[in-house]
Amino acid sequence: QEENTLGVYATTTLGFKNFLYLSGQARNDWTSTLESNNNSIFYPSASLSFIPTEAIPGLQNNSIVNYLKLRVGFGTSAGYPDPYQTRNILATGVNQFVTQGGAVVNTNEVSDQLGNPDLQRELHREYEGGIEARFFNSRVGLDISVYDRNSSDMIINQQLDPATGFTNTTVNAAEVENRGIEARLDLTPDSTGDL
Repeated sequence: QEENTLGVYATTTLGFKNFLYLSGQARNDWTSTLESNNNSIFYPSASLSFIPTEAIPGLQNNSIVNYLKLRVGFGTSAGYPDPYQTRNILATGVNQFVTQGGAVVNTNEVSDQLGNPDLQRELHREYEGGIEARFFNSRVGLDISVYDRNSSDMIINQQLDPATGFTNTTVNAAEVENRGIEARLDLTPDSTGDL
């Protein structure tokens, strides 16, 4: 099997006074596993973060809240099918058997998979919000993220009635959504016994 993917990628980050950051990314891929009218895929992403402990003077040099960061982000990515899913293919078998006269016989047969020229990429989108904080001279750390991930136009195999001459094809026919919360707490003991 042979597959080619060409990608162009750009990223930029802007910062303001060490407390506000905006990042943006953009990517475009061209894949050989899809037909020419569907083989170009563009997917952007962006994130924004704000650090109140740098922006608000009352939070600076604070022994209770040492660091606080708020962030939101949006990202996309794509998934591609395996090669040779968009067209009917011919399966070739070499040296299948030898005749009594010593001739080597090669065979050709039509694949039982029906090609789908309208097949497209699958798209994954994710939204995330989070908070990072450190307290009590950085002895207590907290990182919480809330996310919502959606995968659409997912590529799956679909069974066909063998009376069609094929047993399966590849289609965009599934969607999955995943939501969740991730949390991390880390503690650093203090040898003096003071927190």
